[in-house]
Amino acid sequence: MMSVRTPNRVIRYVTSTFRRDKSAPILLGQLYSHSAQAYVEMKYGDGAPHVYHAEAPSGLRLGGITATGSKKVYGFFSSGGTGGLYYLSFDEANSTANWVPVKGAVGAYTKLGVVTGLWGSDGDKLLVSRAEDTTGVAALHWTTPVIQ
Repeated sequence: MMSVRTPNRVIRYVTSTFRRDKSAPILLGQLYSHSAQAYVEMKYGDGAPHVYHAEAPSGLRLGGITATGSKKVYGFFSSGGTGGLYYLSFDEANSTANWVPVKGAVGAYTKLGVVTGLWGSDGDKLLVSRAEDTTGVAALHWTTPVIQ
């Protein structure tokens, strides 16, 4: 468990990434706190982090999170045999972000194509498990998400 201090509070978190963004020659530090309902991003050289209020989808638990670049954040949320892949949609003016379901990747785990696990990212690709895979739950797929 680590923490970051913002002007108004200390956010404790478990999930974080640090990466060089392809679109800009800067190092990004990113973290998401499920309990604080916050996403924090800080670019190398900035004086302070940018904190976004980001509530989790109602009734779902965070099971995995990854980022493929600045403000390209994906999470796997689930509860009781349903769930799937979500992405953060940012509202810069209000410093908020909403988790939005990825079309075709959220639903009952018996539905073909539903994401059942998010294991990380490799460049702009996500490493996921999908429902109804003939190989079983151990099958992993590299996929590029299409946001609609």
